[in-house]
Amino acid sequence: MKFLAVVLVLLAAAGGGVYLLTQPAGGVGPVTPSSAAVIRAEAKIFAAFTAAGATAVISRHPVQATVNLTDDELTSLVASRLAQSQSSVSNVVLVGSSDGVFRTTADVLWNGWTFHVYATGTVTFGSDGSVHLDVHDADVGRLPLPSSVVDAIVAQNSGATTVNVPPGISDLALQPVAGGATLTGMVSPDVRRLVP
Repeated sequence: MKFLAVVLVLLAAAGGGVYLLTQPAGGVGPVTPSSAAVIRAEAKIFAAFTAAGATAVISRHPVQATVNLTDDELTSLVASRLAQSQSSVSNVVLVGSSDGVFRTTADVLWNGWTFHVYATGTVTFGSDGSVHLDVHDADVGRLPLPSSVVDAIVAQNSGATTVNVPPGISDLALQPVAGGATLTGMVSPDVRRLVP
């Protein structure tokens, strides 16, 4: 009888743990990705970097390009990039905040389970266009996620996190701001023609 009670307690605890892990993660309001927001964001980026390139060529000095992206444009760009790759991440919402970090929710398929993840962190770019995610903290459902699991998920999806950086563009940075993010980059006078 005592053994049966222990087994029932363990099953209840395991069920409660699975329930907490599969609950939606909180912290980010709804932002719906759209193809119109992707087109709008790509057009803004292309226009800003093309204008900076023309100024750099005329002045013969590097010029900084700056693009302000809204939360829906940022979320839509990320969702579009992940949909084109073999990523295990879906239903992404990525928003900027005034406290210097991005907040995100996503569904992550890992070892056959779909987890609802909430995370905060920053984004940096390598010179080769690789995107580096520095996750400050993450929760699965209502439970904290160990850093080793965060590292494994980031590594598993690293192929989906690159951007094509044309020659002559460097120092890309993405800074979170309330309601979106600011993308900056230096455009040198020897930049090649940008193609949309």
